[in-house]
Amino acid sequence: MPSKIQQILIVLTVLGLLASATASPEGSPFEDGPTLINVEFSGGSAAEFIRMLQRVAGDELNVISAPEVAEVTIPELVLRRVSPSSAVLLLDGRTMERPGRVVRLDVSSLPRVSGERPTFQVNAQVRTSTRGEIANVWTIRGLIDSGFSSDSVLSAIETALDALGSATKLDVRFHEDTGLLIAMGDEGQRGTIDMVVERLRDSIEVEQEIKQAQLELAFREELTALRAEIMHLQTINEQLQLTIAERDRELSRTREMLDDLLSETSRDGKRSGR
Repeated sequence: MPSKIQQILIVLTVLGLLASATASPEGSPFEDGPTLINVEFSGGSAAEFIRMLQRVAGDELNVISAPEVAEVTIPELVLRRVSPSSAVLLLDGRTMERPGRVVRLDVSSLPRVSGERPTFQVNAQVRTSTRGEIANVWTIRGLIDSGFSSDSVLSAIETALDALGSATKLDVRFHEDTGLLIAMGDEGQRGTIDMVVERLRDSIEVEQEIKQAQLELAFREELTALRAEIMHLQTINEQLQLTIAERDRELSRTREMLDDLLSETSRDGKRSGR
């Protein structure tokens, strides 16, 4: 039988286990509770994106960023009902090529205790680059299959690049067999090509939506005309049924008159025979 001291130790151990089981677990570094925000960013640097998030999220978000974060650009984006942490994590892995160097963002969460709002640290990994230009590849087979020629796509890209006014010459090539567009240029030039290709794809989607809407409208018009024709035929059928019923009644009356006439003729014949 355990001694009194052993019993006390057992009770304390049980109480400790119960306390650890019922204690609130430390929150995940990426959890923000029920707070959700809407994000509308018109484009700019990652530093501007962070300031916008802190302004929208208020005291729900803490961010520490390195000076080099301002060198990375973020395109225009719209987010609905997202947590501030999810919005910050969009910066993780974002890369920007600059002449002679490449800047890559790395987002990490600092340790916190239960009840604290999350604190993120956005670092910038900077490495040297022997060349400020890299090759990118786009597939434009869908554009060509939709009616655009490769020459028209290349012409649109050249026009957009002329408007950009980049001093660096861009090397653009099209591989006809695979439908791949290959370009060697800086980040601004590649971004311009991205924009042109996306806008052309958007125009195809809009055209397809218009055609689909026209087909649906034509179908509804044909269906309406068919329903009207069916109702017209039903009206004609009802009129025919009424006409047939009237003819049946007339025929019945004629038969009755004929039967009466035959009966009377038969009686007259019998009287004459007598």
